[in-house]
Amino acid sequence: MTAADLDAVAAIEARTPHPWSREQLAAQMHSPAGWGLIVLAGSEAAVAGYVCGAAVADEAEIHRLAVAENLRRRGLGRMLVAGALERLRTDGIRRCWLEVRASNAAALALYGRIGFYRTGIRKKYYRSPEEDALVLRFDMDPQ
Repeated sequence: MTAADLDAVAAIEARTPHPWSREQLAAQMHSPAGWGLIVLAGSEAAVAGYVCGAAVADEAEIHRLAVAENLRRRGLGRMLVAGALERLRTDGIRRCWLEVRASNAAALALYGRIGFYRTGIRKKYYRSPEEDALVLRFDMDPQ
């Protein structure tokens, strides 16, 4: 993900529940610890989805994942997460974390198929509506 992708990423993000602002996405992108990947689709090779997060030492966290509404349920989210994990593994990352709303069955199913597992719960972590967050972890090289 580059600065040239920011408008397209922000447009997809704006259509998600509880979206980040363009400024938040730009700050994530320009953070020294930040990373991001996009997936392109269609004859115009337009941005169809993205995943971004941060990495410090040998751990990373996924902060955002979204796919354009008209392209969902085609495996692009799985492709983005798998690509991110492979890149992070190459960069020496050993574990990847994320939080997800307890009611987000689609995200929980996706992350479970990839190999994330629940390690904890953050009570009342989300607002509007108030909801618990499930903490998930992925081990790059499970023992």
